[in-house]
Amino acid sequence: MREIVGNAIVHQDFNEKGTGITVEVYDDRIEVTNPGTPILDVDRFIDENQSRNEKLAGALRQLGVCEERGHGIDAVVEAIETHQLPPYQCRLGSRHTTVMLSRYKRLRDMTPAERVSAVYQHCCLRCVTNQITGNESVRGRFNIEKKSAAMASRLLGEAVDAGKIRRVDVSAPPKLMRYVPFWA
Repeated sequence: MREIVGNAIVHQDFNEKGTGITVEVYDDRIEVTNPGTPILDVDRFIDENQSRNEKLAGALRQLGVCEERGHGIDAVVEAIETHQLPPYQCRLGSRHTTVMLSRYKRLRDMTPAERVSAVYQHCCLRCVTNQITGNESVRGRFNIEKKSAAMASRLLGEAVDAGKIRRVDVSAPPKLMRYVPFWA
């Protein structure tokens, strides 16, 4: 939460009038909204960084509100994975950006879009930390037992079909297949 609120403060567009940062708490999610639309594509939040308000960002980093430049969303995704939560979601309005964090859901209760986003975010995090994404890492992300490895393969396939990740070596056997985000 601290990182999401810190990002909302740092990346808000001070040129947008009549609006401010809001934090809304619901039974199933928390939504943090800031004025302005992102400078970066939302699919690239994990691997790229560009601050709209660099001096403010520096001050918040010194206060310990935000992570070092470019590591904030990485820390969010890592915490999400540690606690087996659904992926964070971004909703863009005409003049604002909302980031949603959801409460725990079992894998079978996640929507297809949530599953694809979770695999994509997992793959991005692994890529930027020089780790391999494969069936084993996805099983760990979703707490899937080894005997249910086919489930992890289906999740990876859904993300490939959605164009969010791609196979590194299409000729590799399924057991050794490795994946990277579409942009890598």
